[in-house]
Amino acid sequence: MAGKPDDESAFLFELGRRIRRARHGAGLTRRQLAERSGLSERYLAQIEAGTGNISVLLMRRVARVLSTDLGALLAEADGGSGLTPPASLTAAPSQPAVPSQTAVPSQTRLPS
Repeated sequence: MAGKPDDESAFLFELGRRIRRARHGAGLTRRQLAERSGLSERYLAQIEAGTGNISVLLMRRVARVLSTDLGALLAEADGGSGLTPPASLTAAPSQPAVPSQTAVPSQTRLPS
């Protein structure tokens, strides 16, 4: 198969547009986002142009630097059936895990 299907290309283009808009909203240059996220400027330029395919974990890192919700970056442009990541991917890293009230003491949950 040569190239990406049209719907995938359109999705990546829209995702890049949303990342760029969030970066501008945060008042960051591409270089600043690169430094804070650990990604290269060139890679971020490809993502923002819709030509790079970013992994979910790297996208989560970018979303955290931009103080935005990963789900907002993944939602479809038409407000329809966007991808909804699990809460564990969008939760702030500083949120402690709360042990279950009904947990047996020998099965205490550890923070993730």
